Amino acid sequence: MPRQRHRVDLGVRQGSLREANLELITRHVFAFGDEDHPVSRARLADETHMTRSTSSRLVDALIEGRILESLPAISVSGRGRPAVPLIPARGSYVGLGMEVGVGLLAARLVDLSGRVLADSLDQLDLTGSDPAKALRHLGVMVKEILDEMAPGQVLVGATLSLPGLVDMSAARLLVAPNLGWTDVDPYPYLEEVLGPEIDFSVGNSANLAARTVAQTRPGHPGPWSSFIYLHGDIGVGAAMMLDGREIVGAHGWAGEIGHMTVDPNGPACRCGSHGCLEQYLGRHHLLLAAGMPPRASIHDLLARVRAGDPLAVEAVRAAGHALGSVLASVVNLLDMPTLVLGGDLAVIGEYLTGPVEQEMRHRLLSDPLAKPLVVLAPATAAPGATGAAYVALDRVIRDPARWLGPGRGTSDLD
Repeated sequence: MPRQRHRVDLGVRQGSLREANLELITRHVFAFGDEDHPVSRARLADETHMTRSTSSRLVDALIEGRILESLPAISVSGRGRPAVPLIPARGSYVGLGMEVGVGLLAARLVDLSGRVLADSLDQLDLTGSDPAKALRHLGVMVKEILDEMAPGQVLVGATLSLPGLVDMSAARLLVAPNLGWTDVDPYPYLEEVLGPEIDFSVGNSANLAARTVAQTRPGHPGPWSSFIYLHGDIGVGAAMMLDGREIVGAHGWAGEIGHMTVDPNGPACRCGSHGCLEQYLGRHHLLLAAGMPPRASIHDLLARVRAGDPLAVEAVRAAGHALGSVLASVVNLLDMPTLVLGGDLAVIGEYLTGPVEQEMRHRLLSDPLAKPLVVLAPATAAPGATGAAYVALDRVIRDPARWLGPGRGTSDLD
């Protein structure tokens, strides 16, 4: 099985001049071109500082290889040939993103343009579940959406989002306290449906969800390049992005903000500690504090808060102060004042951000100089699965030459 043997990031790879130029053109079109604002061939040559003949030859190869797509020519004012717009190809190469959460299983196919081609989502409680049973169920979901692939579409890789500490080099889950899983190798349960030739990798769910904020679609930068992403559901996780790159730490385990201590004498946590942020901000605690049944949804809690229910209002207010206290310490340490709330935190974000900002103002050394910005991520289901698909597709963006085959776009001058 071709497993991931190194951390996936967006760094520039070394290679021949041709390969480097193919990558440069691909990255540029993915970063700046879409159907509303496509990149023209002429603009591409100018902005990449290539001769127009070299750029055009490489673009032709990328179009023939179905990595880029050209739109109908656009007439421009003045003399000269009509501009030929370029965008990421649609419906050619496909990335598979999968997610195991405490409350869901998801599988999603995304193409190079960022379109979701097929999607499967099952809401279920996996707390204390059997990993083999859950992963086999995910395999069934994956088979169903792979069967929806159109002729000619190519699966370039598969990435699995997991809610815990992962070993990315071995593609294993080390521990997921909220699932009750320890030392799980997911690949054997997915191998039959994926096949032996598909590149397979795993990642932490918060890190992968953060990619959907750092990139609005594969290779296209989002509005913030440096931020702390907080994702809440049953548990609470975080990811840190600096200049569009993940900060994952020496072992890849950075971001376990849910297990930072709010009160050392607080309630016991599944991780074995006491007073973790998760015990104040996780969905189960929020529902309990609001006097609601454990099977209620975060949207049920939001409805109670909007109706002015005093228990629900106080539960969210107290959670916001706990989160603000922890975030102030993180921002004081890392100097990242842009904070993005995702998952459950985005759903109740309009009532959470006030207490968060109030608490941070009391604790941030930098507050008079650079006030924190708290923003809400789009409230979408299973963002980790989408981010996982982006990681799979990044293989094409980072190394387009691999997918073109020999000879395309070659020249002694490239």
